[in-house]
Amino acid sequence: MKFWLGILIFLFSVGALAKIIVSSDPYPPIIYPKKGMPTGIVTDILPLILGKPASELTYRFSPWKRVLSDAEKGSVDIIGPLLITPERSEFLVFTEPLIRANISLWVRRDNPKVKELIKRNQPIKDFRELGDLTFGQILGYAFGEDFGAFFNKPEVRKVEVVDMGQGVQMLASKRIDVFLAYDPVIEYYIGELKLNKDDFVVLGEANHEVLYVMGISKKSSLVKELPEINRRISDLKLLQGSRK
Repeated sequence: MKFWLGILIFLFSVGALAKIIVSSDPYPPIIYPKKGMPTGIVTDILPLILGKPASELTYRFSPWKRVLSDAEKGSVDIIGPLLITPERSEFLVFTEPLIRANISLWVRRDNPKVKELIKRNQPIKDFRELGDLTFGQILGYAFGEDFGAFFNKPEVRKVEVVDMGQGVQMLASKRIDVFLAYDPVIEYYIGELKLNKDDFVVLGEANHEVLYVMGISKKSSLVKELPEINRRISDLKLLQGSRK
């Protein structure tokens, strides 16, 4: 009896170890928990590009800074979606792009600090125009070269927020002036929080396009599968038809 119990425990342990751990912060509609279950675009895509049944994937949702830390330690296998940065390249390898996204600067329409910029309604070519505003900052997020060069300056005023949901709440309550977000994410939270969408506006039509990838921990066994993963991404033509 003890022998068979030991065998069952061993098989269970092997099965548990075989699980691929996927980690992200809540980022609806791309990847987020809904009624305790992971859902979103990424959860549909991952089994296809990894070539594994969905039952072999375990999802873990954490603040983004912790997601990055876990990937660096190797306690998770794959994270994202995310942008490629030199810092992340130290502990991650990256897939080919999966998702095309429009990132925008969102403000409250009734914020007097941005009244003239809203009225002008032109692309913001010099981010120094935003120097007097307070931005919501999710620790660990990257913003691309153009806005990131401005945002990461120490003199830019930033307020830390835990995640996208809290950022939208703080924007709604005027504790921050600007929040940078993928349009469907902020629109999702505006709806979930039952806020009036007309109270918010994209500042200066400051949309710019980014391409999201997934990051694989260099300590994960998935690293050796990266060429095959990228082949599947190419075969699926995921970016086709995703442009707004």
